[in-house]
Amino acid sequence: MIIILSINTILYWFDYSLLKLSGRIILSINLIKWFITILILLSTVIYAEGSYKREYALISAAGADLPFSNGKNKTSPIMYLSYWQYYSNSKNSYCEIGARTTTVFAALGTHNEKYNTGIKPIWGHTIYGAYSDYNKGYTDSKNENKGYYMGAELYLRYNWSKIFNTGINYLPVYHYYNSDNNANMANPDAHTEHNACIQLQLKKISEKNSGLIKNGFLATAKYNYSYRSGYSFNDRNMSDGTVPDTSDKPSVYKYYLDLGLYYKFWDDYNIKFETVASLQFNTDRNNAEKIGSLIADHAAIPGYFFCEFYHNKYLIANLKFGIPLGILEARIEPAYYILYMSKDNKVTGVMDYPRKYYQSISIYLSMKIADLIPVFIDYGYGIDAQRRNSPAGTTEKGCHEIRAVMLFAWGHP
Repeated sequence: MIIILSINTILYWFDYSLLKLSGRIILSINLIKWFITILILLSTVIYAEGSYKREYALISAAGADLPFSNGKNKTSPIMYLSYWQYYSNSKNSYCEIGARTTTVFAALGTHNEKYNTGIKPIWGHTIYGAYSDYNKGYTDSKNENKGYYMGAELYLRYNWSKIFNTGINYLPVYHYYNSDNNANMANPDAHTEHNACIQLQLKKISEKNSGLIKNGFLATAKYNYSYRSGYSFNDRNMSDGTVPDTSDKPSVYKYYLDLGLYYKFWDDYNIKFETVASLQFNTDRNNAEKIGSLIADHAAIPGYFFCEFYHNKYLIANLKFGIPLGILEARIEPAYYILYMSKDNKVTGVMDYPRKYYQSISIYLSMKIADLIPVFIDYGYGIDAQRRNSPAGTTEKGCHEIRAVMLFAWGHP
């Protein structure tokens, strides 16, 4: 009941942003909201013995991502903290609080072998750049905006069989931004945004060694729809003389397709082939996909800066080969990546890029210190990255990236 009251309070707190919509759209949105609410209500009263049991109550990770190049390199801290606790004897209902580098969240939900559903309040920090903010590695901080968002996500995942599941998420958020008195680009207006996501997944994978060794296949299709109310931006003249852009499109459509093939040989040798692709419409620099680096959410390619690229159409493929080292549960995994982006970039506020294809190589090392603390170290090299440390500086090719993370876990939920 607490979940239901929280859901309706949050949903209707955002209703003022829908006042400009037609009556039919408002009715449809209200029906969708109540449909999601009923689904969550039904799932909270169904009893089943939970098959998933989280092994540790507290899980944390700490590390950093460091690029090395002729450009202005920015170190990104990596932090993750999650505390999980069951609050029912059946071990179905749970609460979680945590943080993930730039995001703070909490969750209240319930799950069993068929479903996982709940509500997750979120507060986060965002940074976006304009007009290829990393201009061959030279960063002009006046071509960035920094902002925040807060909201609450409703999520429901249902397992129809051992290999097929679906998910639905609804996240209403409020965006607001720092003062932009010294910026070349204007911040967007503060606005509300309604995000809906539907996901279909086929997955048959056996894993070991914390998921580093895999055998099987994965196919995930996802559709994201966003509606922004009160949103617009109008750029000032940029430092590079580019004509200002404007954007006030309220609806954004994003389609994703991820594929993975994994095969385990003898003695835990492992080969992995993965592709991630996306096609997006009505995007601008404030909501387009952030492409680049090992820490990107979806479009990761090592050896490039975080959000070095923004594009409405991309595909990334990688091939990895895992090799056990025989001590400290250590493994190395060399990999090759290739990124494709069409030359015609439809993202408002971002220039076209000079190449269609960008390549990188990486090597991944994992081990356990004292047979207790997992350590993960990635090295990536962006073969086609271009770097300079001033607007008129000499351009050099290549960018190195190192990501190091340690994982800790304590207690039982």
